[in-house]
Amino acid sequence: MRTLENLFSRYGSPSPEMNETKHFYFTRADHVKSLSHVQSEDKKAVNTINDLLEFVEILKEYRKTLYDRAQEFLTAGYAMQLKITRDIDCWNGNKKFYVIEVLKIIDLKNAEPVSVLKETYEGRERHIALKRFEQLKKLFPNIEIIKDIEKRSYEK
Repeated sequence: MRTLENLFSRYGSPSPEMNETKHFYFTRADHVKSLSHVQSEDKKAVNTINDLLEFVEILKEYRKTLYDRAQEFLTAGYAMQLKITRDIDCWNGNKKFYVIEVLKIIDLKNAEPVSVLKETYEGRERHIALKRFEQLKKLFPNIEIIKDIEKRSYEK
């Protein structure tokens, strides 16, 4: 009998994802040429139905684990972070951008930060971006601040 642990493992090791494929190959009833072939097709159909019903039960169990994970997200603690970064678009003439983000950092394993606010300014609007960054610092007291706007070593 398959379990969730079996489905979420690859080569005997735990895997972050499952990839199951089921192929069905049956002969149309009017093309079956003997009674023994009818019996083998029927047995194959019964086995396939049982496999699918087993998989349905495993997916119900999977839904329960998703519910538990949702509860973890809803009850987890979090911290707020204000960040300004200088980005370069190397594919379009090395244009510079300043990105301001307010992020909610969730205290859970494998949890992505949730973007509360994201604003992008072109390189020539640097002073506007810095002014907005200072406004947000005042608006969100006691927030973690990350300021990464220095030129990179490869730019100098």
